[in-house]
Amino acid sequence: MQELMPGLVGEEQTAFIKDRNLFENVMLTQSLVKGYQRKGITPRCMLKVDINNAFDSLQWPFIHQMLAGLGFFPLFVKWIMGCITGSWFTIKVNGSHHGFFKGQSGVRGDLPTVSKATEELAHFSTQSGLTANLDKTEIYFGGVSEEVKQLILQATSLQEGVFPFRYLGIPIHASRLHADMYGALLLKLQQLLISCPSQQLLVLLHPAATPSQGTHSKISRQFFWGYFPGCKKMVYKSWDSICAPWAEGGFNINNLTVWNQAAMLSWLWKLDHNKGSIWVNWMSKYYLQDHSIWLMEIREHHPECLRGIIQTRDHCIVQLGSSSHVKHLLQQCTVAGKFSIQHAYNALKTKYAITECSPAIQKGFYLPRHRVILQLAAHDRLATVDRLVSRGLPMVNRCSLCQRQSESTAHLFFTCSYSTEVLQAIKQWVGVNTPDNSLPQLLSWANKRKNRRHWRILWVQNSIAATIYIIWSERNLQIFENKCRPSHTLIRDIQYTVSIILFAKIQDVFHEEILDSFLASRK
Repeated sequence: MQELMPGLVGEEQTAFIKDRNLFENVMLTQSLVKGYQRKGITPRCMLKVDINNAFDSLQWPFIHQMLAGLGFFPLFVKWIMGCITGSWFTIKVNGSHHGFFKGQSGVRGDLPTVSKATEELAHFSTQSGLTANLDKTEIYFGGVSEEVKQLILQATSLQEGVFPFRYLGIPIHASRLHADMYGALLLKLQQLLISCPSQQLLVLLHPAATPSQGTHSKISRQFFWGYFPGCKKMVYKSWDSICAPWAEGGFNINNLTVWNQAAMLSWLWKLDHNKGSIWVNWMSKYYLQDHSIWLMEIREHHPECLRGIIQTRDHCIVQLGSSSHVKHLLQQCTVAGKFSIQHAYNALKTKYAITECSPAIQKGFYLPRHRVILQLAAHDRLATVDRLVSRGLPMVNRCSLCQRQSESTAHLFFTCSYSTEVLQAIKQWVGVNTPDNSLPQLLSWANKRKNRRHWRILWVQNSIAATIYIIWSERNLQIFENKCRPSHTLIRDIQYTVSIILFAKIQDVFHEEILDSFLASRK
């Protein structure tokens, strides 16, 4: 059935069909309305139809007739109708636009043409039971005289629409789009991220369909580092390195700027390969006009989507050195006849060296907050006093845990007498006999234990990560709240945290060795 769907469903329906892209309809609509508010253009109009209570009003006999008319076997039609009429099954009808701008000729802005379009809608409503919601259905005019406009409005009983309007949540405007038109989308994203504690949640951000890539990256950075209005925070790692994979010292977060560039390359690939769709056909006929997309320059009448594609093409040519290199990249990102945005993103993003301790951080099963602090500590990116002093902050460089030596990442993990006492107790608990106490050596030691049982490796790795996190939290507690806890309290907290993690990971069998060691530590 999946293989038959593209031939059964019209090309204008891009949702819920494999290998079709819903955003093509957004770009096509934006291209069609471009220039609607200019003077001296040929008369034109567009209907934005909203189906009234589509789910409740869709007639079952209409579905039966459509299935039979498409040639499905009677038994199959019976199965489908049985599913539809059952109380456990629901049909979601996507209220897509039909009847306006058919093919490539468009709808003329005169009364007979609009009347014909409304008659077709009325006929569709009679057959299917789906009626237009007149409160939300609007008509848009371009180049139509005021006299003809009033005649059309009186004949159709529709209200005139005003630009910009929203289609699938994206603003559509007759003139060039500006970043402030996406204010509602940006506000929703910002409210969502700010409402989540950055210390407790990490999200994988994907690009939204806006031209303000820098704004999204700024929101992402504020979310990651923690944002407070009116307070400028100091960061200790570039955003490009933050977006790198775990193995390269990053946090495996999508870089929105690079991801959007890779996504724009997918549209370049479609135009270059002339992959058939209504949007590709429209671009090819009215803008490319049998010219190569590789030779086209930006023109005033080009829609925003085409401008973005050409700009991305030029940027990649500069970045990779020549158009042939970009073509080669597109070829490399073609998998089974389809363009892979993920492959393009991996090829375009900045590459960083893999350190010796990276595999242990990447492959270990950690709590998210433990992994973040462990990654920062392993690459000396924590806000230790020595780094703050190097940034010009007037501070006394003294370790708040031992009160003896200067504070640095190497000192905290683990030459500090306080943290060393905690580490030695945890090493004894997990049975680690290595004399090395430095963090890189501990991670390297844990990563090389490939012949040990899997649960044992989890125990060691999570003990190291929890020790780093809890010692760093204790350091902050002493600095900002002036609270000091004895080392045995931290040791018990680490043991309790690690045991909970292991019990959650190993749900089928509670290994007696872990349980006995943990119970012995609580006595």
